[in-house]
Amino acid sequence: MRIQRLTTVFFLSGFIAASAAAFEIKPGEWEMEVGGVGGGAAQKQKICVSPDQAKSSYLPPKMKDCKTNFSEEKAGVVSYEMNCDTQGMKMETRGTVRKIGDNEVQTDATTTMIHSGQKPSQAMKTESKVSVKKLNDNEIVTNTTTNIAGLGSKQITIRQKYIGPNCSKDAKPMEGSAPGK
Repeated sequence: MRIQRLTTVFFLSGFIAASAAAFEIKPGEWEMEVGGVGGGAAQKQKICVSPDQAKSSYLPPKMKDCKTNFSEEKAGVVSYEMNCDTQGMKMETRGTVRKIGDNEVQTDATTTMIHSGQKPSQAMKTESKVSVKKLNDNEIVTNTTTNIAGLGSKQITIRQKYIGPNCSKDAKPMEGSAPGK
């Protein structure tokens, strides 16, 4: 269960930020509704997007404790590699981001996780597919399907709705920031 939880946290933290950074969006307060986590009711959270984050490209975000390398964009496709050392685990993600159109991107990624003290042969692999669609200037929908080795497939849907240009005190800052082009 701990592995599943850490995998879910890793993907949510990365792809929540990636979905908000998938397109140029309005800075300010956004409400996120996350469904499909743990089979329970949808969870809501307010986030605050800075003007710099609003102008971000559609690449995966920079994350604390992670080093990320990107290839040059060719025909709307960018490859990336992210290496993280967090919570006693080493995680390596390799993937591609494909811009489908002005309002849609798709990401395919494989993540390998190794717990502290484990051998590479004991690594756990996770594959994910992410589709991010901007429905309009005020709403973004992200669908993530993750196949966790030995634990099966999970689907997470995130709906982000724009609240307004000013962030309330209960809105959390958006984690991570995507690099500029």
